[in-house]
Amino acid sequence: MMIASQRLSQVRYVFIVQIEDGIPTAHSRAALEYSDAVLMGWPDHHGATKFATPQPFQLEEVESNMNSVERHLRDFRDAEVASDTDQMADQLIAITGHVARVRKVYQPDFELPTFAEINRVIKEEWNEDMSKIGAVTSRSSEQLREDIKKKQAEEKAQDNN
Repeated sequence: MMIASQRLSQVRYVFIVQIEDGIPTAHSRAALEYSDAVLMGWPDHHGATKFATPQPFQLEEVESNMNSVERHLRDFRDAEVASDTDQMADQLIAITGHVARVRKVYQPDFELPTFAEINRVIKEEWNEDMSKIGAVTSRSSEQLREDIKKKQAEEKAQDNN
């Protein structure tokens, strides 16, 4: 379980570094929020957190998910080299999903949101933010035109005097 959280933390950090110079897309923001949600409140092995004892079939599930994490990590690295942040986001989402399934084995009662839930909220926020930017931009351009017309009228009045 600790290896899963460490892998996800590392991938999340690399992703943040990759996108920090620009404005992250809604998809990138949702990928980060999803990884944050899965890592939030992650228990440490020294704490008082009680863990479920996995059944043998669950240990096979953990192994399968960790193998999937490693496969997606290779794709994440390839996307990083190509500076393809959209593909990196996709891989972060996939890795996070596998880590969430590992966590669920050891903490079956811990509620983990799905990517779809987080993505819906992020897209709503994104659309709201974009509509505000559009309103400010159009209001500013209208005001700019009015200011130009006003200045031209003032200059014309001065020229007539």
